[in-house]
Amino acid sequence: MDDTLKTLEDILKILWRSKLRVLELKGLYPDGPTNGAMRRFASFMNTFLMQQKNLETFSLKDTNFEDKFVTEFLEILGKSSGEKIKVMCLINSYEDYDDLHYRPIHAFDIVLKKFTNLQSLTMEYLSEALLQNLSKSLGTNFKYLNLTVSHLEASISDTAWVALKKSCPDLVVTFHVDGILGAVLTPSIPLISLTVAKPLSQEFEIANIATLYQHTLEELHIENHFGEQELSEDFCKHLASFQRLRKFSMSMMIKTEANIKFLRAFGEVLKRPNSLTDVKFKYRDSRTIGSKVLKEIEKLKEESVNGGLLLNVDLLVPGQDYF
Repeated sequence: MDDTLKTLEDILKILWRSKLRVLELKGLYPDGPTNGAMRRFASFMNTFLMQQKNLETFSLKDTNFEDKFVTEFLEILGKSSGEKIKVMCLINSYEDYDDLHYRPIHAFDIVLKKFTNLQSLTMEYLSEALLQNLSKSLGTNFKYLNLTVSHLEASISDTAWVALKKSCPDLVVTFHVDGILGAVLTPSIPLISLTVAKPLSQEFEIANIATLYQHTLEELHIENHFGEQELSEDFCKHLASFQRLRKFSMSMMIKTEANIKFLRAFGEVLKRPNSLTDVKFKYRDSRTIGSKVLKEIEKLKEESVNGGLLLNVDLLVPGQDYF
């Protein structure tokens, strides 16, 4: 770890007087760096960032730093390039995002106010205070908010989203949600892409998603859907109600008879006018798939080709990546 930090420091020293427009640190420490090494690097990094007056893109993706160091970097960057930064990515940049949620008002919520010309923000954190500060500091240039959310201290009010949309009328949102769907989704989110990382616990959740976002959602990705529970024809009916849905993917491991019913119902969806252009199914354990299911898959592929749809069906064995 110490050697890697020293190497990175040496590289940045070479770039010291360069007028950088892009700075991306990625995948440095999956398990977090040691405190001593990080303190030394943070001191250097703060000085380096102070010299950068022209940065437009800043990313700490998968660096897994302690939250206090990331906040320090952002505070310095806000002073040096705050009005220039357009793109910021902070996915997995914090060692423990839970620390952010358990503080009433964290400096992180406030420091983002310094980046007044942001166009795109990607992060693994969401709070009411964050949305309020973004709505106060950002304007029409802010267009993309990409969020991964696995924990919330409290539900986010719809009012906070209304205020953000009013300040940033062209904003669109993508969500990757892990198990807290009900606490995250509200009617006024301009949601265009949703990934559900854990099984939908009940069918009403897909109905709720369809009700809230049938006019805006363009991508829906469902991982580990329903476990061994049946997928009903109603699921496909809800899916067909999305007016702008282009991409749909789902991984599943369900019983043979239920699978056949689902594939046939999905085939009926394809026969009706729809906006789908890209569909992907992944079966999490292909050893459980019988010949009847395989026949339905082939039939569905033929129907998709005739309808101009790109359909991918991956048959996985245990140990392969699902998505």
